[in-house]
Amino acid sequence: RNIYHHPCTHHVYRYVVFVLLMVGASLIWSSNVFNGLDILFKLALLAGTFVLVRSEDTQEVLLGMGWGLAVNAILLVGQWMPGGATFVNPNFLAEAAAPVLVGLVCLRRWALACAPALCLAYTGTRGALVGLAAAGITYAWGRSRALGILLIFGSACAALLMVGAGYRLESAAIRLAVWKDALANLTLFGHGLGSVYTDFPGTNHLHNDALEMVYDLGVGSIAFFGIVVLALQVKMLPERLVLVTLLAEGCFGFPLHMPATGFLLACVAGVLCHQRTHLRAGVFEGRELLLPRNHSILPRGRAF
Repeated sequence: RNIYHHPCTHHVYRYVVFVLLMVGASLIWSSNVFNGLDILFKLALLAGTFVLVRSEDTQEVLLGMGWGLAVNAILLVGQWMPGGATFVNPNFLAEAAAPVLVGLVCLRRWALACAPALCLAYTGTRGALVGLAAAGITYAWGRSRALGILLIFGSACAALLMVGAGYRLESAAIRLAVWKDALANLTLFGHGLGSVYTDFPGTNHLHNDALEMVYDLGVGSIAFFGIVVLALQVKMLPERLVLVTLLAEGCFGFPLHMPATGFLLACVAGVLCHQRTHLRAGVFEGRELLLPRNHSILPRGRAF
């Protein structure tokens, strides 16, 4: 039986269409309709991925992105394309490498996981490191609350050490100023899709996907947050940890607006939301959803 033809799944399709229509309506009062149309087109592509993705696609996507990052790692190590390699910007490379690394570790593809790990080591982007920490804490919390608290404490200490060492504080101060300005100018129905490009010309993005969505759409952004909440309720690996990584990165960047990370986010969120509708309908796809407490994604004899 094809569970993607189940009536429950049709509600997901209708919901996605409703969200796109609502986002498109915000163009009426947008201060930058051209950029708004560009963003709407990209969101429509991501919506198509969200709707059409299948659970078996996740592994293929992660493996494909892993091999792509392997090419980037070779270019970085050989100094043929320093900086961000084919991504040009090292931040974009790191934000794509972090969730792929998490996914490959969950799949136990240790050799291929070295590629995104090398990319992260060469870039050292803070947002990507936060994403890795969030995924580690989420996984540890599900196995042991004590271990989760320990990782939270360790991550907080590492963050304080970076602040104390003055690690790239200038860019952090700029982002805080932008966030403060955006928060002070929020409206009920938002400023319209694409308005950030006009209102913040020096940045083009607010370096916070959630805040940018609220700034553009106002209360309409709740529809997007609802998708995230529904997806996070399904504890399925590697999709859930990859989604957590991307969401954490979105607190300090804009992975939703980048091709690689946006596509990966749509894939994992789509799989999780589809799976949730199937579980509510009493249809099980055949994959393990919940990991027992004695389960580890690491080989036997090793655990976090």
